[in-house]
Amino acid sequence: MNYSILRWAPFLTNSGGLAIKGMPLTPLVNQRVPGNAAFMRKILVLTILAAPAWADWLENYRSGENFLAQGRTAIALDRLQAAAKEAEVARASDAQLAAVYDALGRADMGSGRYRDGKRYFERALRLVANSPLEDRMAVTANLGQACQALGELAHAEQLFRRALATMPNRADLWNLLGGVLALQRRYKEAEDALRQALSNPADPASVTARNDLAVIYEARGKFREAADLYEQAIAGTPAGQSRARMLANLGALRLKLGNPAGAVVELGRSLQEMETAVGPTHPDVAKVLEVYERILRKSGNKAEAIEVAQRAKSIRSSFVGRDNATGATVDFRDLK
Repeated sequence: MNYSILRWAPFLTNSGGLAIKGMPLTPLVNQRVPGNAAFMRKILVLTILAAPAWADWLENYRSGENFLAQGRTAIALDRLQAAAKEAEVARASDAQLAAVYDALGRADMGSGRYRDGKRYFERALRLVANSPLEDRMAVTANLGQACQALGELAHAEQLFRRALATMPNRADLWNLLGGVLALQRRYKEAEDALRQALSNPADPASVTARNDLAVIYEARGKFREAADLYEQAIAGTPAGQSRARMLANLGALRLKLGNPAGAVVELGRSLQEMETAVGPTHPDVAKVLEVYERILRKSGNKAEAIEVAQRAKSIRSSFVGRDNATGATVDFRDLK
């Protein structure tokens, strides 16, 4: 039986929801944001120490950041939205408001609300116009990730290159650039960028770069080499959204290599880990379910495949139309 017909666009580790942790800055992704967690820590000190200790918005902001770090995005959004309203009423400084808006952007990215995330990052970027260059570039990179999640690849590439022009030694930014180039099928340029990210094996960004390089190898038909890189990336990544994406990639590749039983195992692990990381209704869960359904059909588990397909369709449908929590319009392009 030929298992190479599976249609699957592998996850890039930084795609959608892994925004760089910053302002006071991540992440997608990053989400879990290895290598990015300390990004723009300086602005955290500058903005928060300047705020009165009694400021109501500050307490909600800090609480929101803590919940966001725990992956509890729904309650983080509530706290951060309250912080934004209170900070605006209190006439907080531009830098302080930017910190709150950036956190809201990261929370929305983690919830799969990519358009809302983009709006918050754009607002934050306008407010840091007079901040240090490195601070502005951190928000620029976050905005680039939101654009990438929405399929605005050319714009995302421009933003990542702009950030790299200021911070050329950041492996995580090279990784972001390599990912968006791969999505444009510019594989040679993407591989060059990812090898820059891999140049320092001690940098956590090198782990996610292995996943993205594996995506390129897979696109070029180098399946065995891709499998080896996926396995290396998985071994070096803690449980969470990013590793769940890697497991999904490896599962889909197992099918191409003629191992449907191994594919079912990897996708089962991916689904369980993804739901734990981002909840049962995130777009990433739908994507894992879709490839899981195809693998189940190929392996003869048709009844389970039908059930999985129905659940994926339900998640997709929930992201079309009006989002009840935010009032924002979400369309199917957000689910790429």
